[in-house]
Amino acid sequence: MNQQIIEAAPQAGAAEVITSKTALATLEKAALAELSVVDAGIAALRRKYRNKTYDVATAEGMDAARKARMDIRDRRFKVPHIVKEQKAAIKKVAEKVDSEGERIVAALLELETPIHDQIKGEEDRKAAIKAQKEREEAEAAARVETAIADILAKPADVAGKSSEHIALAIEALDAVPVSLELYGDAAGRVDSVKAATLERLDGMLQAAQAHEKEQQELAAQRAALDAERQRQEEAARTQREQMEQQQREHDARMAEQRAALEKMQRETQAQADEIARKAAEQREQAERIERERQQRAKDIQRRIDAIRSSPETHADSSAAAIATALQALDGMLIVGDYFDDRTAEAQAARSTSRQALTVMHASATERERIQSEQAAAERRIKEEQEAAARRKADELAAQAAALDAKRKVAEQLFDAVTGLLGCEELAGEVSESTRGLIKNAHDVIAQATTTTTA
Repeated sequence: MNQQIIEAAPQAGAAEVITSKTALATLEKAALAELSVVDAGIAALRRKYRNKTYDVATAEGMDAARKARMDIRDRRFKVPHIVKEQKAAIKKVAEKVDSEGERIVAALLELETPIHDQIKGEEDRKAAIKAQKEREEAEAAARVETAIADILAKPADVAGKSSEHIALAIEALDAVPVSLELYGDAAGRVDSVKAATLERLDGMLQAAQAHEKEQQELAAQRAALDAERQRQEEAARTQREQMEQQQREHDARMAEQRAALEKMQRETQAQADEIARKAAEQREQAERIERERQQRAKDIQRRIDAIRSSPETHADSSAAAIATALQALDGMLIVGDYFDDRTAEAQAARSTSRQALTVMHASATERERIQSEQAAAERRIKEEQEAAARRKADELAAQAAALDAKRKVAEQLFDAVTGLLGCEELAGEVSESTRGLIKNAHDVIAQATTTTTA
């Protein structure tokens, strides 16, 4: 990146020149200062905490681990706040740079625009003159090319036409004017094309005239040939009628021979059909036997596959289900009538599957025993918990009954004291001190009654 120099406005009588590279370096250093402080402390943290193991199973070890984590985490939490503050400060500087740049550009454009308009006006005027000249030259060149194309198209226009049409085309082309006023410096080129085209048209005229003369001679020859052709056709017609009569006689003889041949072919075809029918029956019987053989092979394979897949089928089954599968294997009849030449293979598969099922049955029996013991233990624990809960409920009920009895006694005392306080007959006989004692007892009983009720 090229270094850019910015001339600052004079301040305090001195002009300062500051490079943008230096300013950016200073801004970057200031923005990273706080982060550098945190970064500098990472080395000390590594020495203090890296690869250090805490005995978090103890209270002291857990407390030390938490303090170490807090020491590192506090520094880490500071980083996003520092980044956010520095980015905000840099954003303000960037906004101020944008504003100042726009002001300077506007001031420079105020000086540049009048000069640019003068230069642009002169360049536009010269460009308009050049464009007008090029347009006129292009139009002149187009006229020349159009004239040449029209002239060169004349032979193609009259190709294949009569000598009369070609002569008219020569007369019309010869009358086309060619001058310097029309084509300028290209007049010679247009005239050369015109002369060459006239020469070519003249050759075409001579060829057309020769062709027309030749066609007239050919027409006379065709007339003579037509007369000869008619004579030959008459002779051919007579000969054809004779040949047709001979053909009819020949066809009659051939019809008799064909009838005899067709009869022989029908008899031969009947014999061939019978042979084919018997061959089809034999082929169908052979195919049926082959299908039955293939189906029996599939059935045998399916039985062997069922024996082999028995352990996989009962992989998650209970011990009882596996025992049933073992009984089914043991009771399976493996003889040649069911397995043909694969009887030994079926017996080996049954032996292998039985061994696997025996192991699976032992494993399932052990698993179910463990599960049964676990369930019994869980039921026992649950019953003990329920008994303890019932005992606790009985104790709470007894305590509640005792409290209720005390509350009733307190209520009776409360009623008695209340009656004494309200008795008019004792009003003059009870001293003030005795009345005070009764009043205190009344308040205590009232408070006790309220507490007991609660």
